[in-house]
Amino acid sequence: MLRNLRLYSKKIIIRFAKYIILKHVNHARYTKKCLLVYITKPFVTGTKARHPNYFEAKGIVKVLDDLRYDVDVVFFCNDKFKDFDQYDLIIGLGDCFDNSVLQCKSSTVRIYYATGANFIDSFSNEVIRWINLYDRRGIVKSSSRFGMPRNPQLAIQSMKNVDGIITVGGQWCASTYSMWEKRIYQVGVIPFTHYSYKDMNRNISSCKYNFLWLGGKGLVHKGLDLVLESFACMPDYNLYIACEYEKGFFECFAKELNMGNIHYVGFVNTESRKFYELSNNCAYTISASCSEATCTSVLTCMHTGLIPVTNMESDIDHGYQIEDCDTASIIEVLQKLKNISDEDVRLKMEESYQFVKNNYSAEAFCSRFESALTDILEDRRNV
Repeated sequence: MLRNLRLYSKKIIIRFAKYIILKHVNHARYTKKCLLVYITKPFVTGTKARHPNYFEAKGIVKVLDDLRYDVDVVFFCNDKFKDFDQYDLIIGLGDCFDNSVLQCKSSTVRIYYATGANFIDSFSNEVIRWINLYDRRGIVKSSSRFGMPRNPQLAIQSMKNVDGIITVGGQWCASTYSMWEKRIYQVGVIPFTHYSYKDMNRNISSCKYNFLWLGGKGLVHKGLDLVLESFACMPDYNLYIACEYEKGFFECFAKELNMGNIHYVGFVNTESRKFYELSNNCAYTISASCSEATCTSVLTCMHTGLIPVTNMESDIDHGYQIEDCDTASIIEVLQKLKNISDEDVRLKMEESYQFVKNNYSAEAFCSRFESALTDILEDRRNV
């Protein structure tokens, strides 16, 4: 009974962590104080990593501790938090971060942490996707990932008054923030890398026409509709889809999802044997998202050696590019891949793995983040 009570208490704490402020998460009492406006679950005992942002949050706090900041954490959607004036440094995103522009000290350094593209680009890109889908299919009942701030005018004021922007995104994501005329620092994401290319035992001849689509919620935002329509026209290629079920979307694309070369496998944990088997049976991973800050699901696949086929907005600076994100462009890339030899596929797989290994890790993230942060703080001191 006592054990059940402890488990229940832990669930309650985890559930309500987003509504409270977590004090001194680095167990320090330094003179300088920082507020991290991000996610809170990584700092609640008993929570497990379900997304790369878990490792990012931990890494940011480690860097801040190394720089001798006492760190508090508040959930980025907590629009009730008001005590910004006690902090020397505020790092974060969301409505809570936007509120800080009105209530922090004039000496406070504010840094925007961009885990996605500029909300103006992301929102407009998804609207266009929905309009195009409506023109092709009519109304589709499916979830969206619209990321508009609760108060867009305040969000604009907030962005105009930050001291710098640190993003986990690549070149495309960083470019969407150029309108704010702030210094932008790219620190890279921390992908899940449980399985490696070296763990695989692929028969390239049998898997070179197989693709894995791995993604989260918001299937229209993620471009699965375009990928399905493309593979429906390419019966020589197999598409394996790993994601959560979205009723409206799946009903709309029931015909494509029941085709012999398209295989829905459900949600797949990237640390599971199922993910290993899927990766081992494929040569490519594909993404046609309308907005990302480096698509981490693609990087996770690339670490197993899968070769990326992506559009510009998926923000992967490697692999094969879908020039215009429509079915014709996707089909054009697929047709070109037919002519690649087994040996070239093997070499591309190794390059894919090395790209992730050399550029994305917790150590690289922390090193870049510390460099960016010290640079922004130095610039502010010199004003």
